[in-house]
Amino acid sequence: MSSRFARSLFIALWLVVSTACQSQLGARRQGEDGLAVDLAVSTAEITSGWTREGDYLVSPANEEEAIATRVGMLVHLTAEDGTMPRFEARATELGEPSGEWIPVATTWAEGNQQVAVAELGRTSTGAQLRIPVDSVDQIAGLLWNASVPEEALGDDVPPPPTDVTTQELTSSLTGLGIVTRAVWGAAATRCTTRDSSYRRMAIHYTMTPSVNPEAHVRGVQRYHMDTRGWCDVGYHFLVGIDGRIFEGRPIGLLGAHVAGNNTGNIGVSFVGCFHSTSCSGMGPTTPPDAMLQGGGRLLGTLSRVYGINLDRSVVKGHREHAGASTDCPGDYLFARIDQLLSIGRAASLGDPASMPPTPTPTPTPTPTPTSCGEVTTCGMCEASSGCGFCASRGACLASSDSCSFAGDVGSTACSDALWPCATAACWNPTAAFNACGSWSIDENFTSGRFSVHRYWAHLYPGGATTLRLERTAGALTPAILVSDRAGRLAYGGDVAALHPDVRVVSATTGRSDAFASVTLEASRDLDVYVYVTGWNILDGAFRGSLSTTAHYRFTASEDCTTTTTPPVATSSVYGGLTQSGSEIPRAGLANATLRSTLGVSTEPYGSVVTYRSESWVSGRVSWFGGPSDTGVTTTETGAVSGERLRSLASPEHADRATIDSRPADYYFIAMRWSYTPNSTTWWRNARLVVTNPSTGAQVVVRPVDWGPNTSTGRTMDLSQQTLTDLGLTTDGTALVAFAPPGTALGPVAP
Repeated sequence: MSSRFARSLFIALWLVVSTACQSQLGARRQGEDGLAVDLAVSTAEITSGWTREGDYLVSPANEEEAIATRVGMLVHLTAEDGTMPRFEARATELGEPSGEWIPVATTWAEGNQQVAVAELGRTSTGAQLRIPVDSVDQIAGLLWNASVPEEALGDDVPPPPTDVTTQELTSSLTGLGIVTRAVWGAAATRCTTRDSSYRRMAIHYTMTPSVNPEAHVRGVQRYHMDTRGWCDVGYHFLVGIDGRIFEGRPIGLLGAHVAGNNTGNIGVSFVGCFHSTSCSGMGPTTPPDAMLQGGGRLLGTLSRVYGINLDRSVVKGHREHAGASTDCPGDYLFARIDQLLSIGRAASLGDPASMPPTPTPTPTPTPTPTSCGEVTTCGMCEASSGCGFCASRGACLASSDSCSFAGDVGSTACSDALWPCATAACWNPTAAFNACGSWSIDENFTSGRFSVHRYWAHLYPGGATTLRLERTAGALTPAILVSDRAGRLAYGGDVAALHPDVRVVSATTGRSDAFASVTLEASRDLDVYVYVTGWNILDGAFRGSLSTTAHYRFTASEDCTTTTTPPVATSSVYGGLTQSGSEIPRAGLANATLRSTLGVSTEPYGSVVTYRSESWVSGRVSWFGGPSDTGVTTTETGAVSGERLRSLASPEHADRATIDSRPADYYFIAMRWSYTPNSTTWWRNARLVVTNPSTGAQVVVRPVDWGPNTSTGRTMDLSQQTLTDLGLTTDGTALVAFAPPGTALGPVAP
């Protein structure tokens, strides 16, 4: 028997067995093509679903493909740049062990992502994994498969190209804001089979975390190529949680995403996990509006370019294709396909004017003037008649109360269109400044993909903020820039007095030093971006690149002791950070509830600061609850109180008499509480006091829900009325502590 005939027979038998096996697939499985079924496993499922054998936890056998010679993994670690735990794999036959444990070796790593493979050394019906029990806490999530890599299936797989060039978008898709392969750092494609007669589209999800989608696009590509042996990432386009569109496999090449249905089929995958199981800790399970808008407009563009009707007969979820047995694209994304089609019928990527504006609540208590300025560009309003807010919402208003801040569009990245990131390659680290204290981070430019790092910060009126960028290794002439969230420059590296609300007290440019520094004073509360880069980037109009040897230490110190509100010695309702054994969640505290919910053992956010001679937990905030909170369903209830979240704070924008008559409906909070040693009943009756450190305003609130997800980087979610009374907006900084039991809800009298 010739080797080619033997291989052909092997594949034919594999197809028969694989098809029979796939009919039994259940939750948490996604077939990328006919011979590719991935299993997604959360930390909680490893802990509860894998079998304890001595010092190890052992997975059930993965025999979804019936034949396997390789085990492949995409691992998401809990720590950025964390160490890969020791995974091992072994072959199984009909569910029973049939081989020795083999170490799984990393083939690619970036941040908290690792791709790894193990060659089983034999043909088996499946495989198992195991991990040391004491290493489980290092794992945030796992995607794995047992398969035969594509290069083993036939003689016609082309070798890798000798160059690293990639095929770019077709001319009909350029200039539409799609993040190209070159920009997101794709590996060179090995694909050669062409396909251009597109007549349908398939919707998928990646079953990965959704935060920092660009990094996860790289991870998915390497997972597909390293573990499956595919010639490229299987999808043609990927949609980020922020609405950005990423070019996947070049559109002129045949995709690999639906069993037996790839020809003429454009694969569109949404970066995240949108199912009722196995998505814990990966970000929101319901795709946010920014993602739906971006994905819908992509479908609209592809419809117009390729003449594909936007109806459910030709635009399907992966699970709807003949022969598919998968949950993909997840229940919660699958339910939004009709919405995606509706968006696509009305708008395309090249038609921003057709995108409907996000509904904006009526600002209170300040009435909107009868005439406001015009929207000039992304994040900018013409500052006339006192109107300078919310241009990103499609209108200019006289108050920022009804939007997070000028220049932001909720979770969408209006800021990416702002100078200098419209030109430079910007990276947004997840770290944010501490409030009223010192903060430091060590970072580098070793990836070679970014020339600017952008941090989020807040300037407090009357206090001083000192920023310092120090070269710690390699070649870097340090430079710092600061702008407000509308893109208006406050400090330009060596230029002072650029912003009406910010004074430059002192500065060292860094042009001839190993460090750059600047001390700023703000006359009002101001959300800002801080950009760190090198002078060659500034002098080159934000074009060019930095040396990959460049390492730096960035520190920030904020002095909030001088404020516009006269300081007082203590708060009249302050109750400390510990009460009856329960703790205010803060960085470093062990939290069994957090571990069981998100697979994280200790709280990652919330620094302890001293304010007015008292200890408080400081962190970023957002809002939740009420009729406008479309991030939850109409029947979803708070984990602590059991109340329907959309029924709270109704009516919205109520008058003061209504709010005072039932404050429990308007003043509430969500944090990542530990339900030990006390239960949810105890937390339901607890009282907390939240403070705006820049003004001294305080509000007493009650726990209603558990959250926010750690992927947001926020410490607490507050009701919209609480934010209004504190004078805060989304991603502003607040302080929180216990109030004495029974304290009245609502604003605290000065």
